[in-house]
Amino acid sequence: MFLDGTFFSDEELGHRDISLVPHPRMTQSLALFGSLPIEVKRRIHFIHLNHTNPVLHGSTPQAQQVLSSGFHIAQEGFVFAL
Repeated sequence: MFLDGTFFSDEELGHRDISLVPHPRMTQSLALFGSLPIEVKRRIHFIHLNHTNPVLHGSTPQAQQVLSSGFHIAQEGFVFAL
């Protein structure tokens, strides 16, 4: 399953009115899907990451939060069998 991961949180675009940007934040998705069984969460990959999203750099606290919650962050070059 693929989820929009454009922005991690509201703070990411401090200079813009984030309410005018129609993308769910990863923090919202983590909260919404956080209670799913780990087997389901392991099938979720965040895609469509904006260049400002701190999860692009796997060593950030934000990336570690996503990964330790059982979700995945798609990387360029990943291949998924359909």
